[in-house]
Amino acid sequence: MTSPSFACPHCRSPLSGRTRVVCEACRFELEFRDGLWRDPALAQPPGFSPDRREHLSSIERRHFWFRPRDRLLARLAHRHLHAGGAALELGCGSGRLLPVWDGLFASTTAVEPYARSLEEAADRGTKATLVQADVCRLPFEEKQFDAI
Repeated sequence: MTSPSFACPHCRSPLSGRTRVVCEACRFELEFRDGLWRDPALAQPPGFSPDRREHLSSIERRHFWFRPRDRLLARLAHRHLHAGGAALELGCGSGRLLPVWDGLFASTTAVEPYARSLEEAADRGTKATLVQADVCRLPFEEKQFDAI
């Protein structure tokens, strides 16, 4: 698994570390714990309530919408994206599509603000790097992903 190159989402300073990255200028922090890069400041992500997250998680295995959507996205990806390279999935939820990306890309980084959703994604056995982050303030250096 290739880890992404991190940068502070606030001041864009490059960040490095094996289990913890901290921006010296503005104190942004990510720590690698239990197989996930976690943002301690996102304990309660804004904009999508925990109740809605739990509801979505509970229905995704049985609701009619998910399987056709997943097949469509997988088909489009296989048709229009070149195999190999690095992918970034924004808002991966429980990681339903990560096995598709595992087969299509050399590396995948999946972003989700809810740690619980990332834990569900990790349970899928994906090789993706899982990062808890706000998709409006991504903690990555620029120009490292071939597909988003």
